[in-house]
Amino acid sequence: MRSPVPPLLVALLLGGASPSLAQVLMVPRNHPLPTRTPAECVGVTAPPGANKDTPDYVPVGPFGVIPSFDALRSVRGKEVEVRVLIGARGTLDSVEVAGLTDEKFKARYIKSLKEAATKNKLGPAIYQGCAVDAWWSYTWSMGGGAELMPRLTPSALLAAALLLAGCADRAAVPRTWAATPVIVTGTGDTITMRETLRVGVLDGDPNYQFNRISWMLARRDGGVLVHDLVSNTKGGLIRQYDAQGRFVRVIGGRGDGPGEYDDFPEGTLLADGSLLIVEQGQARITRFDSAGKFTGSWPGPTSIVDIAPATDGGWYVANVSAHYPQEDRPRGISYYRYDQQGRLVDTIPAPAAYRDGPFAGSDGPRAMTLVLPDGRFVSSRTDSIAFVVDGPTGSASYARPSDRARYNDEEKQALVAMFAAVSRRSGQQPRPMQVPDLKQAFWYLVSDPAGRILFLRRTVGFRIADTTDLRPEEPRWRGTLEIDVFDSSATYRGRLVTPRDVATRVYAFGKGHLWLMHEGASGELYLVRWEPTREAW
Repeated sequence: MRSPVPPLLVALLLGGASPSLAQVLMVPRNHPLPTRTPAECVGVTAPPGANKDTPDYVPVGPFGVIPSFDALRSVRGKEVEVRVLIGARGTLDSVEVAGLTDEKFKARYIKSLKEAATKNKLGPAIYQGCAVDAWWSYTWSMGGGAELMPRLTPSALLAAALLLAGCADRAAVPRTWAATPVIVTGTGDTITMRETLRVGVLDGDPNYQFNRISWMLARRDGGVLVHDLVSNTKGGLIRQYDAQGRFVRVIGGRGDGPGEYDDFPEGTLLADGSLLIVEQGQARITRFDSAGKFTGSWPGPTSIVDIAPATDGGWYVANVSAHYPQEDRPRGISYYRYDQQGRLVDTIPAPAAYRDGPFAGSDGPRAMTLVLPDGRFVSSRTDSIAFVVDGPTGSASYARPSDRARYNDEEKQALVAMFAAVSRRSGQQPRPMQVPDLKQAFWYLVSDPAGRILFLRRTVGFRIADTTDLRPEEPRWRGTLEIDVFDSSATYRGRLVTPRDVATRVYAFGKGHLWLMHEGASGELYLVRWEPTREAW
């Protein structure tokens, strides 16, 4: 039976002036204990090449020291390989460091490792119930130029990036993990991503300034479409950028005429590359070709809540039934099926209700449903990463560990205050609100033109440092963007984990790349394209 990798305690030792050099210290927490006595373990050693997949073997509880930023300045451009031997008694028995030519710095670094090992309980490897000697290795490096964040091997990066996200949050904590998104695959590997393009300015051309992004769509030519609520006077605009990040055009415009739309349209890309948008307020469907030219519009249902492409070039538009809160009955949801010419060819009731559950202020479980491009339906509830796929041949159920995040007390108080502000602004008395200890497992269940099933997870919160530009009803707490990804066959492919400066839960998966919105030091937004260092999904 495979034993789980134990969790870590990740201590933050900021300020490079510290004698220990440490910026991030990784030590094991709740590492499994041996189940056999030393007398029973005489002669038991770890098998050659043992790893996490070896039966009856638990690897060394990860341990290491990542130097501070100030220390890193003196070794810029170096790739440092570290191997430590953790003895059966949980002691640091040997240290090997390669890649440091500065002997003085190397001696200080080894000293910091030994000091950390003395102060912290280490986790020896366990094989057949016995504690055994085993090596643990990791690599850290820093590039040239202005980059001052350590780059780590997958094992160390997973410890410093993912597990830091689970630590207790403090107000306005500076980001201490790697500054790039990572993908943790279904097999447990960690794939780093590299930035290949950044679009945006703090001041200058307004076509490169972003305000409030509501959605993004990755084009097949490598470009991207962005819907931005530009200002109260201009409203929302759809802007197109090419694969080099150059502004191409504004598609359509604000209004109620042909080729125009209201402030909050929903959009998707069809099989031929054309853009389809729907507007609930005007009950209208509008299409633009791949060059941004208006090609037609059609009347749609009156309560549009979703839009999805179909594999044959047509599309689906979701419509919900009227809401009768006094009757406490679920809202039905139906999908209107259109062909490539915009003709309504079918109306299909979804197998689940529309967001059925207690009112939003209670933060209770709610129903989620969507349609895939091939016509299958996916249904779930927000309290777990579990879902049902309904198709022509029947239904199938799938599930993954939910790993639900916890609220901290300050975050709970802020959430209650935010909902009270919303109520007062609408002229209502604030309603009592019970905030549970655990958050729901995910925010939204969504899909994309490739048919992937995406769970936008709820994560541990952190308080925003600068709240100057926030409205009273906007939350002062934010979570990182994390997405559990299943392919169109419902096979789990991994989790995307992003750093704290990703400003919104808005993203776009392209072919071999990912678009995200990052926040700059002065609150400005940048459209950033990331590519995995190897194939991910």
